Amino acid sequence: MQIGEQILAIGNPYGFENTISDGLISGIREIADFKLLQITAPVSPGSSGGALFNMKGEVIGITSIGSQWNAQNLNFAIPINTLKILVREIF
Repeated sequence: MQIGEQILAIGNPYGFENTISDGLISGIREIADFKLLQITAPVSPGSSGGALFNMKGEVIGITSIGSQWNAQNLNFAIPINTLKILVREIF
């Protein structure tokens, strides 16, 4: 994963099932000791928890939160490698 990489996000914003949005990885951030992908694909209520794909069709993350700072187009996803670690720790 790298900044500028094209991505696709699948979610259910406001109950509209299986909505696909495109965008870019616009940054790789550390927030509260967690690595997050900053993405330009919108993450509206109902979209979080959807898969984030690269253009090869590989799942590279899970959309997590849209902006909580009243900023437009500030959306985040949890990288798949971070999710793998969390799943191993829990299960």
